[in-house]
Amino acid sequence: MRFAALLLAFVLPCRAFATAQMPEILVLDGKKEEMITTPLEVYFKCGHERPVVMRLGISSSGLWREYIGTWEVKGDELYLTGLHKPDYDSDDWTKAGEVFPLTTVFPDAKGSVKARWYSGVLRVRRGEMLRYVHMGFASVYSKTLYLTVKEGRIIARKEIDNKEYGATRSETDMGWVALGEKPAPDNGDWVDARTLSEKPPQAGLKTRGVFIAGTSDEASVLWIPETPTTEDASISLVEVPKSPAVPSGSHVEITGALEKADGGRRIKVESMRELKHGETMHHGSFEAPRKTSDGQQPDQR
Repeated sequence: MRFAALLLAFVLPCRAFATAQMPEILVLDGKKEEMITTPLEVYFKCGHERPVVMRLGISSSGLWREYIGTWEVKGDELYLTGLHKPDYDSDDWTKAGEVFPLTTVFPDAKGSVKARWYSGVLRVRRGEMLRYVHMGFASVYSKTLYLTVKEGRIIARKEIDNKEYGATRSETDMGWVALGEKPAPDNGDWVDARTLSEKPPQAGLKTRGVFIAGTSDEASVLWIPETPTTEDASISLVEVPKSPAVPSGSHVEITGALEKADGGRRIKVESMRELKHGETMHHGSFEAPRKTSDGQQPDQR
């Protein structure tokens, strides 16, 4: 599986949760961590039926999936070791109320279950909360640990300091950068796509973002995910080269002509390449919106 596809969980969430969600539990190096990735949901999406007892209704808007999984990294392998609903009468979300035996999902399980079905990037939040977002796992913490998994085996891990990257870097971008051996320079002869609406038409433009392939009814777009201080943005792409084929959801660098289109802008694409792990889509020269008089960013009011 291509690692560009592994990051689609960051790029194209299939369901938006209007309430902040309870995390999973990950035991890593003997310590309990808060994991904000749900590998068991991938198992169900692969065609395995969700047990009736785990889909009888929503007990809490903060737990749409109706369970909390406990996972453990043993050696370099990821295992599911427990499933439970929280005790809603307790302030401790890790305290179990109703417990689901693993045989509820895996009838032949005789103990913990290796997550062979899962390939992707696990996110573990660490440290203090920098920004609360009342949706899904979107709240920002001071650090994020990324564990790259291939068929249940941990093949890489990297911790990112979110304070260091600042408020102009998106979670999607930080996850991509974390996969590289080391972060690549975040400047160069390309421009931040968030500034394109302000720029005049020009040839030879180079910019970066996430490529979302079009359909027969919709144009392809270059998408720039939201950050703690900026909303997400997108710009239409026309005449996208068919060769070499670039999978939808890939992090890319595009070269082309910036043109006017219906009161906005679009890019007539000349070439497109996939970014390497470690290359950012947010330019280092991009400045965050000015703070208001009360010291908050505009989207924190």
